[in-house]
Amino acid sequence: MVSTQAKLKYLKRREEELATMEDLLTQGNFPEAASMLHKVKGSASTFGFDLLGTIAAGLEEECLNSKKTSSAEALHLFASYRDNILGAIQDLE
Repeated sequence: MVSTQAKLKYLKRREEELATMEDLLTQGNFPEAASMLHKVKGSASTFGFDLLGTIAAGLEEECLNSKKTSSAEALHLFASYRDNILGAIQDLE
């Protein structure tokens, strides 16, 4: 089992990435955003954040289909991603 301290540290790292992620999505740099999200998708469940992993996977998929995705759509999904991270931090603190 992962300690609460380790979970909080993991989420704080994701929180630090939020501004970068938002910038990438706003600029339409979907390949770089997808790369960041892929890492979160793979690691979130290790820390018990299955919903975060699911949201990251969905946003990653949108980024990989960037020809069909607009920045507005990606930012809408990003809001759910951000809210999940910030809510989980609040729950642990």
